[in-house]
Amino acid sequence: NLRTIAFPAISTGIYGYPKEEATSIAYDAVIDMLEKNWDKIDQVCFVCFGDRDYEIYKRILKIKACKNNILKTEKNEKEGKNIWKRKN
Repeated sequence: NLRTIAFPAISTGIYGYPKEEATSIAYDAVIDMLEKNWDKIDQVCFVCFGDRDYEIYKRILKIKACKNNILKTEKNEKEGKNIWKRKN
């Protein structure tokens, strides 16, 4: 039973797909899937290939998560990352 999904920022490197648009599409696709499967998925990891990708994901996820009131962020001190979790 799959409980964790890694979602890479595909086609945004050498293929040149716009990073902001790809991030927005990825977020929307993940939220759509999670809304139907909250009880089946524990964690989704957005895989960023560099600092610029990470900053774009962080900015867009924060905007979208606050807008639709679905996710919250927690600082994972051990790994130094922001972890996005479903609001209960």
